[in-house]
Amino acid sequence: MTILDVCGWTEYRDHLPDVRVVVTGLHPEIRGRYGTIIRRGIALDRVNPADYHAVAIPGGFPDYGYGEISDPRVHKLLRAVHTQGGTLATLCIGNIVVAEAGLLRGKRATTYPHSEGDNFAPLRAAGAILDDAPVVVDDRIISCRGPGQAIEVALLLLDDIIGPEASAEIGKYIVAGKAVNDRREPTSRNRE
Repeated sequence: MTILDVCGWTEYRDHLPDVRVVVTGLHPEIRGRYGTIIRRGIALDRVNPADYHAVAIPGGFPDYGYGEISDPRVHKLLRAVHTQGGTLATLCIGNIVVAEAGLLRGKRATTYPHSEGDNFAPLRAAGAILDDAPVVVDDRIISCRGPGQAIEVALLLLDDIIGPEASAEIGKYIVAGKAVNDRREPTSRNRE
């Protein structure tokens, strides 16, 4: 939801390029654990990766249908967008599907640390270099520890899509705050 909100501010700033967010999924509606319902804009099977500059992968709860994100069609989409130079922005445990897609070998990454299971195990198994920073960027893959970093992840995603100056302007107008703006150039960033 945060990425939808933050990217939407590009429409409000007339001189900035609009960032259009398209929701995809395996079902017509995506239901969150806490009652949120999001309608997809396009079925996953109809997505043409060449039409997109980035993919944002939310976190979720496996016992609420989130396990479906491990679908091979999702892996294929992630590999295609990243291979063509696109950015992958993940929230919470969203980076696990990036690991499953084979995109984290030798790259620094993080994930949500407080689940009952070990969320770091799939990252380790995929050859990721684990990092405990709140937000990690390596080779156009953004990962974070949890929902508390959602605004920062959204602004880093905008950095790659519309540029750091335009993204900083959005950060100003959404009142992202000094803590987020100070971390915009984290030591855990490796752009390659």
